[in-house]
Amino acid sequence: MKTFQPHFAMRGEDGIKRIWYTARLWQHASPLQITQIPIEEIAALNMNTWFFSVEPTCRRVTEHAKRFNDASFEYPVILSV
Repeated sequence: MKTFQPHFAMRGEDGIKRIWYTARLWQHASPLQITQIPIEEIAALNMNTWFFSVEPTCRRVTEHAKRFNDASFEYPVILSV
């Protein structure tokens, strides 16, 4: 089984730090119906959602892409609206 990051934290444009816990999200999402969404409809793919305070160097983009590649679909992908 692949490892996962137990929590995420980010500071929004409003300066508020938000933290969410991965396992807790999976638990709360478990009763939800699985919905297929065309990749073209995922707005976040056209947004800077992970390089806020650092420059997106080739190395940082590659490191982040490795996380995508290592992701397990054993757990749900949770998208927010």
